[in-house]
Amino acid sequence: DTFDPNMKRESLISPTTNLTGFLQGGMDLNTLGDAELYFEVLAHRRESRQNGYLQHSLDYAVGSPLLGNLAGILPAFMNPPADGSTNGKRVAARAFIGWGLYSNWQEVNFYRATTGLRGDLGAEWNYDASFSHARSDSDYYSNNRLTNRYAKSLDVVSDGKGGFVCRDTSDGCVAAPMLNADTLAGRLPQGYRDYIMQTTKGNTLYTESTANVGVNGPLFDLPYGTVSGAFGLEHRRMEIDDTPDANSIANNLYGFTASQPTRGKDAVTEVFGEIEVPLLSGLPGAQELTVNMSGRYTDYDSYGSDTTWKLGMLYTPVSWLSVRASRGT
Repeated sequence: DTFDPNMKRESLISPTTNLTGFLQGGMDLNTLGDAELYFEVLAHRRESRQNGYLQHSLDYAVGSPLLGNLAGILPAFMNPPADGSTNGKRVAARAFIGWGLYSNWQEVNFYRATTGLRGDLGAEWNYDASFSHARSDSDYYSNNRLTNRYAKSLDVVSDGKGGFVCRDTSDGCVAAPMLNADTLAGRLPQGYRDYIMQTTKGNTLYTESTANVGVNGPLFDLPYGTVSGAFGLEHRRMEIDDTPDANSIANNLYGFTASQPTRGKDAVTEVFGEIEVPLLSGLPGAQELTVNMSGRYTDYDSYGSDTTWKLGMLYTPVSWLSVRASRGT
């Protein structure tokens, strides 16, 4: 009986608008091992919006004048809600009302800039050292009902004209509608909707800086190829500052979450190496057999250090078939 066609207008997949710009370049220095000084810049903006359907509940306290003729008849069936939405009074009636659509939307601005130097070390060895910094600044918005405004709208007195007004009108309070057929049908006064539902905004700021240096080249020769290696060092620093809307922090979002700020930072230093060994090549039944070994030592400020490793194999018996296997942590 209460199906609202607006339910079909909820977002199944969020529409998004994405704008991306990318620029890279380099300059030969003719020194430092025929080095190249290079840079990359990436900028991205995402805008997204979702529609949801909201069911609104109105709790009428025992004896509330908004109950009309039922004010002196309906007994309490529920204790006062813990969120204070009924001003500490027991509830005599709860109306479930189709509110209609509400919106959430997000705006994300991201950029990453990288600069580095790469060149030759001699004996076929190469080096690459770089530094990058990334920053993501996200604003997220939502239509939310505010608990304190909801409670104020239920605390009413007569306006002397057969209607009701808020006892406290200091912030433009609009009285909640009476319990009647229009209210149950979702025909809520626009002034009431605009008063209790407000746009809330949160922000998430995330930054990451990365410095790394790596070298790679041949180690020694075997009968079927050259053993090659790659080794490097990387350091990353990350920081996040997520600040929800003040009403969320104050637990003032009616029927919604009460997110708190999330703030923290961490740093990690890693040392890694990889070696590739050609065991067989160009033979009947063994066009290629290569083993790859890699390992990494990781040390986080937050929880300490650990090591990880991987062992891999590539076997090509004939030109049209390859078999791969790996095991690692």
